[in-house]
Amino acid sequence: MFRPSRSSTVLPALALAAASLWAPSRLAGQGFELNPGEVLIADSAGTRGGAIRVLRGDGSVDVLFEGQPLYLPCDVGLDRDGAVLLCNWSSQSWPANGIYRLDPGTGAIAQLNTDLLHDPFKFTRDGHGELVVGDGFRGLVRLHQDGTVTQLAPPSFDVDPVVGVLLDYDHSLVYTEAPSVFWPTNDPPGKLFRFAAGGPPTLVARDGHVLVNPLDVVLDRDGTYLVSDANDYSGHTQRHGLVRVGRDGRMHTVTDQNLLFPAGTEVAPRGIYLIADKDLQAVLALLPDGTMHELVSDFSDGDPSNGLPVDRPYDVAMVPLLWLRTEWQAMAGQVTEVEIRSLRREAGRSVWLAASPHPGPSPLAQWWPGDLQNAHLDLNRAMIFFGVLDAQGGTRFRVPVAAGLAGQALHLQAFLPFRRRLSNPVSLPVR
Repeated sequence: MFRPSRSSTVLPALALAAASLWAPSRLAGQGFELNPGEVLIADSAGTRGGAIRVLRGDGSVDVLFEGQPLYLPCDVGLDRDGAVLLCNWSSQSWPANGIYRLDPGTGAIAQLNTDLLHDPFKFTRDGHGELVVGDGFRGLVRLHQDGTVTQLAPPSFDVDPVVGVLLDYDHSLVYTEAPSVFWPTNDPPGKLFRFAAGGPPTLVARDGHVLVNPLDVVLDRDGTYLVSDANDYSGHTQRHGLVRVGRDGRMHTVTDQNLLFPAGTEVAPRGIYLIADKDLQAVLALLPDGTMHELVSDFSDGDPSNGLPVDRPYDVAMVPLLWLRTEWQAMAGQVTEVEIRSLRREAGRSVWLAASPHPGPSPLAQWWPGDLQNAHLDLNRAMIFFGVLDAQGGTRFRVPVAAGLAGQALHLQAFLPFRRRLSNPVSLPVR
């Protein structure tokens, strides 16, 4: 079996290995603490059920939650208030299927959906701040805050499951549709769709040769889409790797070097991509020069049969190097608190916060010539707040919320100008 090289030079490139960059990380009682640059891992832990782990700055792996009700956590991410969200799948249409929340203060786990999710695979928050899920044969669905589920878009072909989904710069939703296990010769497989409010889904791209079985999809910094391509079924040409899809629909394989089942991917700093390969039993880093390095695997402790420090990772999510956290919701006519956290080495640097009720995209080339990134909000109609990161690399803002925004969303994003670094975008519901 192929084993990527395991090099200590990769973690510093991700800003993960130099522990002096952060305060010491530890589990706080039954709760947990996360730091910018750390990596969340959705892991299937065999007979022990599922687990959510975190790859710390010193290379160690902590368990945030393990066991029931988790069976197969197939997606993981951070919510706007710092909680960990995950997607759990057990079997088609089982009551345990759903989106779960890990509370950072208590470590308690709670299922968010009261309605049944049939085959939840991946999720995102939409431009209203609500959850959207790729629910397999049911298609693209919205999970409302009260736990109910409504369909947004059915699959284009009855038995082709919707899997991955992301929020694009303009707040449309881009999602993958894979070939059905019941009809593996369905032609053509490998489809990427866009869904915007008020219209039907439109096909972005398809190619049964380059993108056979699309799973996860993430937005890269240049506006292109990265799609993980893998399948377990002999009815397809076996292609396991990452595929880049341009906004014009053209695509090419980024890598397919000896990957077994890249189920999830993440964009990291400095042109690095993280890959969760559940059959290789490892989390990998693909470097800009095309080399693959192992960050952590079931082989890391010398015992490939104990499922430690990871077992079969299905997804990864990186805590942003510029991490924006908000309250759960904002109240119209009041002030909402916004927290920014970065690396301690950025202490003393200026940080900007943009807040606007108007979504983007806003090309950052208008601020920083040659920059290919986009903001998720309209910077021309945004309030801009200025601050300085303190000795711990953090700061807070108090943002006034107009009374007329009730029932809408306030869009927020932070910027570290010296680094040309963007935070995670947040769509904060206003009540």
